[in-house]
Amino acid sequence: MKKWLKTILFPLLALFLVACGNSQKKAPNENETTVETTQAADQTTVAEQEADKDKKDSSKEEAANEDEEGQEKEEKSSGQASAEGEEGTASLKVYVKDELKAEFTVENIGGVSVLDAMSATDLEFNFNEEQGIIDVIDGVENDYQPNTWMYLYNGQYAELGVISQKLQDGDEIEWYYGTIDDLPVNIIPAE
Repeated sequence: MKKWLKTILFPLLALFLVACGNSQKKAPNENETTVETTQAADQTTVAEQEADKDKKDSSKEEAANEDEEGQEKEEKSSGQASAEGEEGTASLKVYVKDELKAEFTVENIGGVSVLDAMSATDLEFNFNEEQGIIDVIDGVENDYQPNTWMYLYNGQYAELGVISQKLQDGDEIEWYYGTIDDLPVNIIPAE
């Protein structure tokens, strides 16, 4: 029985001593708790301020990048270019739903096609060889429901395609994205 008593009492005694040892530690008074809480709150506030500063800095960087992209797009959407033809100058404009998106003056266009003049500019476009049409200009793609790319040649609906239409000095090419009704001219004579 002594062994049984020792087996139970020693662990209880050890537990009691550990508990008493913890109770001898000084409990923090109210002022110390407030100071610790205030310091923790100050550290959190500093961290929040640094995070806000980082957010503001990244927002400024994003805004600067957007400004640079906008300036690049502006530079891209207007300017001068040179085709590899004979002397002469033509103007090339791109409209999306009646809004001018790009404007170029193309030099050396004598005898070159509309497609060649467009290639001389910084316009991003896709010429669909299978259909013989331009189906994308600056990321705006034909949807054929009912919007599509159409061009006017010297203020009139173009009768020839972009490869067949050869340019001369003073020609004006105006690309329109939209429907026939969006063109600034009637292509069907009024009766």
